[in-house]
Amino acid sequence: MTQVETVTLEIFAQRLAALERQNRRLKLGFAAAIVIFSVAVAVAGVTAQGPATTVAADRLAMVDGQGRTRAASEDSPATPQGDPLLTFFDRFGKPRLRIGLGARGATIETIDENGRARDLFGPPFARPLTQ
Repeated sequence: MTQVETVTLEIFAQRLAALERQNRRLKLGFAAAIVIFSVAVAVAGVTAQGPATTVAADRLAMVDGQGRTRAASEDSPATPQGDPLLTFFDRFGKPRLRIGLGARGATIETIDENGRARDLFGPPFARPLTQ
């Protein structure tokens, strides 16, 4: 190797080392900024919530801007003990999704346009929540 090539390689190695140090500092600074932002958002959220309150009701209904019921809780008619059931309705008021506890465990049920249970997700031998 010639003198010029050796000097050029040394300069290149020094510049590369400097870039790597700068890259490490930038990564650490970015990570610190994310942590500080996350903590600030969490603190702001906790302060904005205020004291916790409990709401107790026999039935829960979610209503849209036009006054249509979009979701409602009820007791499941499929079980004698009346396990909880949450039904979501489409914009026409037809039930489309049910989540609840059945006689054999937790179940999620999708319902087609005709009101028939289509997909049933739950434990083995689960039956639709309303039957």
